[in-house]
Amino acid sequence: MDSRTILSQLKLRAKIHGSCWLWNGAKTFNGYGRVSVVGRGTLRVHRYAYEAANSPIPPGLLVLHTCDNRLCFNPKHLFLGTYKDNSEDMKAKGRSPKNRTGQVLSPASKAKLSASLRKFHASRKGAH
Repeated sequence: MDSRTILSQLKLRAKIHGSCWLWNGAKTFNGYGRVSVVGRGTLRVHRYAYEAANSPIPPGLLVLHTCDNRLCFNPKHLFLGTYKDNSEDMKAKGRSPKNRTGQVLSPASKAKLSASLRKFHASRKGAH
């Protein structure tokens, strides 16, 4: 299948939101679109779209999103980068595990958050 056909087929499963093409099909456990491709197995949609529009992804490189939307597979929003590039992009856009002040959560805050999460999950188990 040629690249235009691949992208056209993928777009049939998209919800267009602004300039993002949001995958409306199956998703990975961490929120990326996934698709089964004959002869290749299950792939992340954004990586498959990048390859269809550009070229194979060299080993060790990631496909990053300029739009920061894991479900987006618009090739114009995708670019190659290293793990370091991804980490720097995340920090520059305020998406790092650290809060906006650049400080990690204090031990007391972590404990409070963990207790709240345990309480929430316990209440959900009782609701089933």
